[in-house]
Amino acid sequence: MAPEHDIGTGLLAIVGKVVHVHLIDASLGGHGIRLLRHGPGAGDLALVRRRPEDGHGGGQDGAALSGDSRGQAWRKREDIVHEHKVVGGVVGVGAEDELVGAGGGRGLRREPLNAGALAAVILVSILLLLPRLRKQHDDRRLPPGSLGLPAVGLCQTRGLRRALRGNTAEAWLQRWTSAYGPVSKLSLFGFPTAFLVGPSANKFFFGSAALATKTTMSFNRMVGWRNIRELAGDDHRRVRAMMVQFLKLEAVKSYVAAMDDEVRHHLRKEWRGHATVSVMPSMKSLTFDIMCTVLFGLRRADHGTVMRELRVEFQQLLRGLWAIPVDLPFTTFGKCLAASLRGRRIVARIIEEKRTRLGRGESSPSDDLITHMLAEGLADEDIIDSVMSLMVAAHDSTSSLVTFLIRYLDGNRDAYAKVVAEQQEVVRSKAPGEALSWKDLGKMKYTWSAAMETLRLDPGRFEPARFDNPIPPYNFVAFGGGARMCPGNEFAKVEALVAMHYIVTGFKWKLSAGCDGSFSRHPLPSPAQGLLIDIEPIDTTTATKSEPCVTE
Repeated sequence: MAPEHDIGTGLLAIVGKVVHVHLIDASLGGHGIRLLRHGPGAGDLALVRRRPEDGHGGGQDGAALSGDSRGQAWRKREDIVHEHKVVGGVVGVGAEDELVGAGGGRGLRREPLNAGALAAVILVSILLLLPRLRKQHDDRRLPPGSLGLPAVGLCQTRGLRRALRGNTAEAWLQRWTSAYGPVSKLSLFGFPTAFLVGPSANKFFFGSAALATKTTMSFNRMVGWRNIRELAGDDHRRVRAMMVQFLKLEAVKSYVAAMDDEVRHHLRKEWRGHATVSVMPSMKSLTFDIMCTVLFGLRRADHGTVMRELRVEFQQLLRGLWAIPVDLPFTTFGKCLAASLRGRRIVARIIEEKRTRLGRGESSPSDDLITHMLAEGLADEDIIDSVMSLMVAAHDSTSSLVTFLIRYLDGNRDAYAKVVAEQQEVVRSKAPGEALSWKDLGKMKYTWSAAMETLRLDPGRFEPARFDNPIPPYNFVAFGGGARMCPGNEFAKVEALVAMHYIVTGFKWKLSAGCDGSFSRHPLPSPAQGLLIDIEPIDTTTATKSEPCVTE
């Protein structure tokens, strides 16, 4: 890296904190660069390189450098940094009209300002940002829409959040699309955002190797800045390969028996003997236990207390994934961030236990994902971030799917009868008490079509038959598509099918009085009261083999 040069100082405004930043400029391969904040404290920095021939408004190619707080052990990794993206969610004012930020890397120093400087910092920031905002608005190469001033962007975010909570998100998005077309711009969660609609947009996003997925600051603060959604280049390929090792089809086939045991245990404990069940909390607990057992190698007998403690903190941090990132003790974000830190300490203890067992030769890298990552030499913090992000991905999606499948089947008795008939056909092929097998899951075609229809969640009739024929590419992307197909889609499928088998063959149900099945999104759909249902156990010893047990 070429010698660094002081280019002056600037003021940096961060929510809840104001710092004085000493800016560094340097040159790399003859191109001017600027260091940007990429992560908190640890010294992760993003490096933006602008080609002179592109001019100020041109696209920037980029790379990233990461290092410890002393500026040692620097390594280059591929990354994509977009000109209008506020890296790390930090808004800065620098010596030149460029976005700047600060981490803990070399050449940067951070000194707290006194509280009296806050008003001056904000005022200066606004005054210096206004010309840039006007310049962005005048750029005819951008799609229609409005990025607006920071306050306007906040209003757009709040409007979408209200629509999600009120279950009117489709109407909100349709109004926006009607006003600005299928490709537009807006400001969400502090980031300039491109809004694309339709199969072509899905193909562009899921099929393009030139795009890197990024998440909100709130997500990264809750889960960790080195989660797989934020990694790029070799780092991303390395961590994804470790996860795929335990999520690929052959591995998932071996999990069926363990999932079968977890589902039956949960229903005996949480459903049998109860007249009413709140489905969503029940399914969240079930999917969390399956994930801990199958992927992380935890066992009820040995780790029951640890699993319960981790579940409590995890459920709390989930509420902060889309919270406005104001880190104060009384805010939702602040409370959830504290839960995330407690959860990370629990995961750290689990990692240490597995490291000890691996060192003694009492375990193998093939036993579970955490042990595998340890054997591959992944740093503890990276393992924690990977575990936290995988818990988010594997937990909420499947629990929501099963919950809403029960909701839709209650409202469509014909589909319900077909699902029950299909599952009873599987029961008739099994010995009493025999666990499900991979072959049995292959017989549940209509049940999975009903699950796919549930994932569609668009207005219109609940019609699983629409999935009898292949869906055109990029028209249905519940599990992603192309190179960005979700690596855990088979895991989620098995988990959902095993759960539905034992629910529909073990219980009759209907929505409880006062439960209308309404729901809101946060951002995933969440039913009112967790979807309360009245349940009645089915006596499998007396149930007829010719008729499904369906309530009216």
